Amino acid sequence: MDMTIGITQDREALLLAITIERHNGQQFREWAMRFRPYDPSVSIFLEELALEELAHEQELLDTYNRHFNEKAPHGILFPDELIQLAKKLNAIKNHFFVINSHAAQSLLKMAIKIERYTQQFYLDLQAKTMDPELSAIYRILVEFENEHERILLERLEAEQINSIRHMASEKHYINEMQLT
Repeated sequence: MDMTIGITQDREALLLAITIERHNGQQFREWAMRFRPYDPSVSIFLEELALEELAHEQELLDTYNRHFNEKAPHGILFPDELIQLAKKLNAIKNHFFVINSHAAQSLLKMAIKIERYTQQFYLDLQAKTMDPELSAIYRILVEFENEHERILLERLEAEQINSIRHMASEKHYINEMQLT
């Protein structure tokens, strides 16, 4: 699925990439705060991820300034697909903090979807641009997003395993209580 159909020029593509990185950085920073009481290690990872996304944004801003000899304008609209992903977050905003495995898994799954979306977005941009500098930047960003996805998948798997272990220990405790 080509997510860049409406983008015909490198300028607009780069502006949209800047906006996506800014959005993802803000989202991961919020999620880091939400995870802090539940799992500080995931919170630290998400904070690091947010910082990386903001560094990507700055790299893209620098590229835009260098490439087009002007500062990037503010107020760029998000792509519809990213808006739809963000709307799905309302389902898990009942509690600000992550308080259980279900909420943790839901947030991690949403983060994976965002990383996959962003990864595909950069692949589409790389395929369309004729500019070698932009192509190289998009390729690097694809690699970063791919690595983020891999780490998030590992975190999700670990959370699922911990959840199963926790349920098994609770079941064992209940069985023990019933025997006494």
